[in-house]
Order: sequence, then C-alpha cells, then structure tokens
Amino acid sequence: MITRLTFATIIGFIFLQLNSAHADWPCFQGPKRDGLLSVKDAKSFKFDKKPKLLWKKEIGSGYSSPVADAKNVFLFHRKGDKAILTKYQMATGEIQWEKSYPSVYSDSFSSDHGPRATPAIGKEHVFTFGAEGILQAWNLKNGEKAWSVDTPNEFQVGESFFGAGCSPLIYKDKVILIVGGKKKDSGVVAFDVKSGKVVWGASSHEASYSSPIIKKVGDKDRLFCFTRKGLLILNPEDGKVEADFYWRPRIHASVNAATPLVFDDKVFISTSYGKGSVVLSIKNSPLKTVWEERDALTSHYATAVHHNGVFYGHHGRQDYPPGPSFRGVRSKDGRVLWDKRALGAGNVSLAGDHLVLFQETGEVLILKADPLKFSVVSKHSLFEGAVRSYPAFGKGLFIGRDDKTIKVWDWKLGK
Repeated sequence: MITRLTFATIIGFIFLQLNSAHADWPCFQGPKRDGLLSVKDAKSFKFDKKPKLLWKKEIGSGYSSPVADAKNVFLFHRKGDKAILTKYQMATGEIQWEKSYPSVYSDSFSSDHGPRATPAIGKEHVFTFGAEGILQAWNLKNGEKAWSVDTPNEFQVGESFFGAGCSPLIYKDKVILIVGGKKKDSGVVAFDVKSGKVVWGASSHEASYSSPIIKKVGDKDRLFCFTRKGLLILNPEDGKVEADFYWRPRIHASVNAATPLVFDDKVFISTSYGKGSVVLSIKNSPLKTVWEERDALTSHYATAVHHNGVFYGHHGRQDYPPGPSFRGVRSKDGRVLWDKRALGAGNVSLAGDHLVLFQETGEVLILKADPLKFSVVSKHSLFEGAVRSYPAFGKGLFIGRDDKTIKVWDWKLGK
C-alpha cells in the first residue's frame, strides 16, 4: 500500500520534473541562430558526466531539427505521404497535438524525402517549410492551421537537388525565407506572420540550403542570406539589398548550406566543392575581403562556431570517404591551428567554453574549445540511427533526433 508520505514524495518528484524540464530553443541553431547556448544554460550542463534519458519516441523521416519553448518540444517529420508536426510535453514526451498534411515530394538523390527545414516558434504560431515548398503557420495551442503558402506555384520556384531546405526566420511581424523563385523579386521573401501575405520580396538569387540570420551592423538590424549565388545583406524592414557578394562553387552539382557567421564587424561564409571560405568586413560598403582560403575550413552542410578568435567546425565533404575532419581555424587570417582527421560528419554547438559535436553516428562528443588541440572531455553514444539534424538545448537538456527516434536527455542529472 502506498503511504501518504510515499504518495506525496512521488507527486513532489513529478512536479519537480515537470518544472525543471525547461528550454528556449525556438528555431534553427537556437535563439540567435548561431549555435550558441546562453551563459546561464551552458552552466547547467555537467559535460564530464553521462546524461540521463528522460524519454524517447518513435518518429518519421527527415532532417528537420527539434525546437522547444519553455515546456514543449516540436518536431517536423514525415511518415509515408504525410508531413507531420508534433508537439510533445517537454518533461514526459506526451503528445499534446499532432497535425499533418499530404506531401508527395520525392528525393532522387537519397531515400529520405524530407522535411529538411527546421520549424520556428513565434508568439502565436509555429512555422514550417516542407520539402515540397509549402510554408505554413500552425496555432501553438491547438495546432490548427492559420495559413499556407505554396511557394513553388506562387513564386515559380524551380526543381532543386533535395527539395526546399531553408529554415524560417521570424523577425518582428514577419517570417522570412530564401525562396529562390523565378518570379521578380522572389529570391528572398518576407511574409506577414498573421496572414501569410507577402510584405516584401527581393533579389533573383536561387535558393540554397542555408538559412537566414539577423545580426547588428552598427546599430541597425541586418538580414544575412547565403543563397545559391552568394551572400546577400538586406534591410529586414523593407528588403532593400545593401550588399551582394558572389560566392559559389564552379560545378553545378553543389550547394551552399552553412549559415553565415557574423562576428566583430565581419561575416564568414563557407562552402565545399573546391570553393572554400571567406571573411568579409561589413563595416562599410562595399564589402571588403579580409581573407579567403580554398582549404582552410570548407563547410559542406554544418555551420562552424566562433569562440575567442577561433572557428571550430567540420571541414570537407560529408559524401566523400573518409568524411570530414574537425578543425580549429584562426578567424583573423584563416590559419589552421589543428586538425582532427577523418572524424566524420556532424554538427557543432557552443556551450560556454565547451564544443558539443553531434556526429552522424549518433555519438555526442564534448570538447574543450581549445585553440591548441583537439581536446575531448567526454563522449557518449546517445543515438543508434543516422543523425543529420542539429540538437536543441535547454537548461541542462539535450534534445536530439536520428532517423527513427527523438530523445530528450538531462545533463543536469549526469552520473
């Protein structure tokens, strides 16, 4: 028989668990879309310990990353011919609601048919962009669809290698995408968050697999978009193009996929396929090249992070054996400081002075952000399937997915 004290203890534990499971990772690569955890959140991780599994659930296909608000996790995935948005309770994994729509997109290059893009959580809606090119707004509370835009039909978007892959960016009352349409001024498009109506459109650049970011240039917000053609810098209020820098591999069968990395009045863009990387000064117009290197840090899909004057990131193509290495590269001149060869593909996030590598194998490596050497703190086999998406983070929480499951791990309770 359960005593009153035991029952109270159980209820107290459940209440504590429900209130301790907390995150704020509302969009691709986190609140600032740069893979950086807040100082407060970073301090909550016991990276020298093994995390505790809170829950796991079977899911569908796709490379879309999980996102989270204070008490919930959202995942965009696909089962059969339906694209699905699922809302889970953070602490328990209980499904709060699940909505779907037909998706007939088929990838001719792989067996995974999407989705690619990561959702974005706004004040009232969560926004998804499917591999077939449909942008949709879903009510946060009940999952009801508020509006939908078929971008291929609306903007005359041509066929791409892997379908649509830009993760939506919310800026004030707008949701912004690299659309890549053939219609005039539909390379980058801003939509009204409440209605889905076009607020502005700009450029004729084709779409890439990179996602836009907002960063300050001086005292003004500026929109950075790494398209198939190169880097665009725009005024996010009206879409006015302020800089257009060509950066594209010569071969047709190539993609630009890494997010622009803005630091110290400069921007870093990187791609693979023999093109390489470049750092540009954004203090004045036109942009000025600080350095460019063909083989310093070539980002295939994953974006590097920047910490104390050093880029840390995967270097080389994911689809060429033995796979990418992982490097530390000095940001002021592109000098390679160290190189861990044949580590394999993955992505990297920055938590304080720790690097969190989420590898395609399902292994999570914790490194010191050390400019002198590849310095492993701990390694953990947390997933069994293939990993191609970024994790989400909370206060001690690591939220990740592979091709079969989503899992939430608590690193505060590490042993």
